[in-house]
Amino acid sequence: MAEKKPDSSVADRQREAKRKWAATKAQEGREVGGIPPILNLERYESCRHNLRLFCETYNPEAFYHGWSDAHLEAIARIEEAVLTGALYAFAMPRGSGKTTLSRMATLWAASYAHRKYIYIIGANQGKAEDSLEALKVWVRFLPIYAEDFPHVAAPAIALGGIANRASGQTCNGDSTMISWGKHKIVLPTVHDPGDKELMAETSGIIVASSGLTGDGIRGSLHTTTTGELVRPDLVLLDDPQTDESAASPSQNEKRERLIAGAVLGMAGPGKSISAVMPCTVIQRDDMVDRLLNREKHPIWRGTRSKMLTEMPTNMAAWEPYFDLYDECAIADPPNYEPANEYYINNRDALDAGAEPSWTDRHMETEVSAVQSAMHLYHRDRPAFYSEYQNEPEEAEAARAALRPADVLAKTVGINRGDVPLAAEHVTAFIDVQKKCLWYTILAWSDAFGGHVVDYGAWPEQKRHYYTLAEIRSTLQRKYPKMSLEGQLYAGMKGLADNLLARSFHRPDGSSLSMGLIMIDANWGESTSVVKKLCREHGDRRLLAAHGTAYGPDKRPMLEFKVRKGERKGWNWILNANGREGRHVRYDGNQFKSLVASRFRAGVGEEETLTIYKGDEHRHRMLAEQMSSEYPVETSALGRTVDVWKLKPNRDNHLLDCVVGAAVGASILGVKAIGHEVKTRARARKKASAKF
Repeated sequence: MAEKKPDSSVADRQREAKRKWAATKAQEGREVGGIPPILNLERYESCRHNLRLFCETYNPEAFYHGWSDAHLEAIARIEEAVLTGALYAFAMPRGSGKTTLSRMATLWAASYAHRKYIYIIGANQGKAEDSLEALKVWVRFLPIYAEDFPHVAAPAIALGGIANRASGQTCNGDSTMISWGKHKIVLPTVHDPGDKELMAETSGIIVASSGLTGDGIRGSLHTTTTGELVRPDLVLLDDPQTDESAASPSQNEKRERLIAGAVLGMAGPGKSISAVMPCTVIQRDDMVDRLLNREKHPIWRGTRSKMLTEMPTNMAAWEPYFDLYDECAIADPPNYEPANEYYINNRDALDAGAEPSWTDRHMETEVSAVQSAMHLYHRDRPAFYSEYQNEPEEAEAARAALRPADVLAKTVGINRGDVPLAAEHVTAFIDVQKKCLWYTILAWSDAFGGHVVDYGAWPEQKRHYYTLAEIRSTLQRKYPKMSLEGQLYAGMKGLADNLLARSFHRPDGSSLSMGLIMIDANWGESTSVVKKLCREHGDRRLLAAHGTAYGPDKRPMLEFKVRKGERKGWNWILNANGREGRHVRYDGNQFKSLVASRFRAGVGEEETLTIYKGDEHRHRMLAEQMSSEYPVETSALGRTVDVWKLKPNRDNHLLDCVVGAAVGASILGVKAIGHEVKTRARARKKASAKF
């Protein structure tokens, strides 16, 4: 039997009933009801022209620390920009709350209708959206704000965070015309809470967002429901550069041009615009660094503040503390109590000369703002100088110092003992100590790119990590019946013969042999032994070496005159004969700076310096010794030179070995900075003739 179909008229009536029910419920959800009065009118009015009080009153959780002088100056300048009009850029240390302060300034400007159309611009679209989202969250969830700004908060809270509910929202039957989108919000049009005959002053205030390089900047014109065309009159440029853009001259130029043109022109022809730009200097002469320069951009009022207005005068006193701090960090779980105890007991010496700009800035696990700042200095000195001190010149100098992470990042998938395809030369250097001999082997391309093929100590230690103080297998144990001179001679000959016998394989199947081995002859007790070995050994690829740190008060080696029997290269002079025997002198400062620059170059760059395959545990010793020294820019007699200094209680033997191997590559004809270009054939011909 066929099923009876329902009456179509009945089905239509059912659908219509459901539609009306849904419409009623939707309307109930969109109706805000009456706007309650301002709970505390005196509190509300006291913040109208006082940004600091507004922040402390309505968002106390975000501003629980005391203010620094830099904060108070920034607040005064922001108030000027918002209330009377100005362009203000301020660089503050990362973590100082400059972005939060600027976002609250945006909320303050909108909540009191100080500005009609506020535009937030971030380094990219995502950053701009984050700032706008922060404002939307504060409007909905700051309880005291909701009490004193019900004409803004009540309709926003009624949306429940769902932007689609804005369409059709009413207040006492009248449309609020609120917009609560991802890129733009329009504050609700409602009656004034204190006077129902007037509309709230915030009605129709606009806050929009865009990335600096996005299309939104040029499409910022807003049409109101009355047909009025409104353009931005206040711009928040929230940290408008990235690490990537700061490192690119073309991106810096593009962003600087966008701010000067498109951003400041958003108000339209013949109209002025105010702007507030919280920012951070990342690199010297980046976009922010240039905008803060009043000579280059006089219309911008720019200020910079530092985490430490004065650095400690006794930086060497901090090195033992940093060693203890690292030990505390390595502990599982980390325990910083010993470091804090050391700091408290030695605070007078450690803090001498230091002046923090914000004394309240430190974590609960730290004792003071100076200690907190020095932790950041220790972790990443270039980042500290640029992002916390806003001193890009100091940051550039700090970048010359290697960090262990810089070295560990340079490992590649080449087995120990093998060399890259681009390798054309192999050199080694032996650093002589009483207990053992340190050595490195490096392969070099003709572009002076290098690769650490092998390194270690002789006699072999059979472990990956050790310090000179921890050496177990010593020359004295290996040659117990010999004098110190005999032990050194036997050890150097044994290691040299081992290195000379090695063959170094390239990926194409070809092999390279050792091109030159240099042996450190600077230690007084070993000088004569080194030169004796080089003189008596049958292989002329052994060469005694004397490294000297030529400071600015000494004539640079590049200006030395070459005497008979000498050959001069980039910061080295080779004496082929003479009473002292064959030996080379070189400027250690110049070659340390060269090696540091090679380690900082990215993997894949022609002039980079890489390390054979291995993890952090395998190369920890190399990483620590390569970062054991730091450069100090020193001037004298009209010259400025980076003079490299040894950190207290650090081994630097492998650093000396890598530097010496680089000198050897230059001697073999590999082109160094400032050296004349030599063809590979010519370089090899000279190498074979001399060695």
